[in-house]
Amino acid sequence: KKSVVVTDAEAQAAYESTKQDYNTPERRRVQQIAFKDKAAAEAAKKAIAGGKSFGDAAKETGAKDSDIDLGLVTKDRLIGPKIADAVFSLRKDGVSDPVEGRFATVLLRVTDIQPAVDRTFADVKTQVKDKLATKKAEGQLQSVLDQVEDQRSAGKTLKEIGDALKLQFFEIPEVDRANKARNGQPAIMISDPTAVVNAAFNSGVGVENDVIELSDGSFA
Repeated sequence: KKSVVVTDAEAQAAYESTKQDYNTPERRRVQQIAFKDKAAAEAAKKAIAGGKSFGDAAKETGAKDSDIDLGLVTKDRLIGPKIADAVFSLRKDGVSDPVEGRFATVLLRVTDIQPAVDRTFADVKTQVKDKLATKKAEGQLQSVLDQVEDQRSAGKTLKEIGDALKLQFFEIPEVDRANKARNGQPAIMISDPTAVVNAAFNSGVGVENDVIELSDGSFA
């Protein structure tokens, strides 16, 4: 990936097409009490306006605290447009009028509001470029693997191939099945050493082994 070049123009185009991935929509922490009918909801709303707490009004319906808490949600996570519109029009700690939802008439309360965060291209330029570089590198992996195999077929050593293609070459003096050297320290310092250790202990001296695909999508 370090050898991949991503221009500002490429990064800008990628940002414009996936802008929503870098932005965080407004989120609100919501409580909801469900009632059997609109009259019961209106009576509870009047009691809350008179000083009764939202939690006490919920308990009178038989609901527990865990029943009324909908969590911190974005508008698109709420069931039904009427409820979503009501929630996102309330001020903090405000209680809605009765809302006829899909399954029940409800009162809604917002206890916390976290504003939307819109990130500009300048804010996420490095992140966008890194993502593009990773994608380009993944696309080039097969080409690199083909070059490695061609040079192995030509009798080149792994070190010679690594030098020629600017790939990392590691000389591992000794390793046990637990990936430990004689001093007890890890011997193979890559993302997925187990895959290489297993291949080595299933191989013989001088055998040309197949390429090993590692858990992070890279190869050894």
